[in-house]
Amino acid sequence: MDNRPRPDIGGLKVELPPVLLTISALLWKLVAVASNVDFLMSPRSATFALLFGFFLATGWAVLLVVGICWLLANLFTPVRGKAVGPATIVVVGIVAFSWGVLLAVQSTGAVPHLVTKWGRTSSTCDITVDTTHLAGFKDSYDLAFVCGIVDPAQDKYADTRIAVSSTYSIHPPGRVDMLATYSVPLTAEIEELKKKATEGRPEGSVTYVPASMWYEAIIVPKGMDMSALHRLSDVTIYGGNILDRNYFE
Repeated sequence: MDNRPRPDIGGLKVELPPVLLTISALLWKLVAVASNVDFLMSPRSATFALLFGFFLATGWAVLLVVGICWLLANLFTPVRGKAVGPATIVVVGIVAFSWGVLLAVQSTGAVPHLVTKWGRTSSTCDITVDTTHLAGFKDSYDLAFVCGIVDPAQDKYADTRIAVSSTYSIHPPGRVDMLATYSVPLTAEIEELKKKATEGRPEGSVTYVPASMWYEAIIVPKGMDMSALHRLSDVTIYGGNILDRNYFE
């Protein structure tokens, strides 16, 4: 039996492996949550996605509990073996692997395609959103969407010719159908396009209004007054996020 002194951490005599495992598991989960890795993850391998999803939901907690139990047991037992023994090597390997996978997912991940269907009428626009990847937002955010006119001469982010839907609860996995009524500026623009399209044609003739539209799913803080949104940029100003790889922060 080797009764050499343990490292002194905060006044307690403990070994390195359980401390490293416990702190690493906790920090791993905090970083994963803060970076929305479950939303951004889009691995091509279904097996990898399943394994990573398990570690994100349960695996980190298992390592945390093992680390804490090991740490408590370590306080009442003498140190055995070498300073850098098999336990240290195994723990360092687990920590390196878990952080390597997390960094790989963060660096290669992208905002998934959530909008599965979209369309418009003369006064409304609508979309269907797949909420499978939105589980991490359901407690603090609601789902909504914004649509507007495609106009290369205007900054889409600042254009006020938009329609903003009401908010919808996030209940993954599933699909949410949403509807938005055109704002006054957007209605005026549609009418102007319709007027131009009907010039020189018989009165009352049915004419397609050549208006291309863009559609953006968004998340906003629960309880937000949607009437405060007058342009797409207002979403982030009021604490929300645009679920598009070009805008997501």
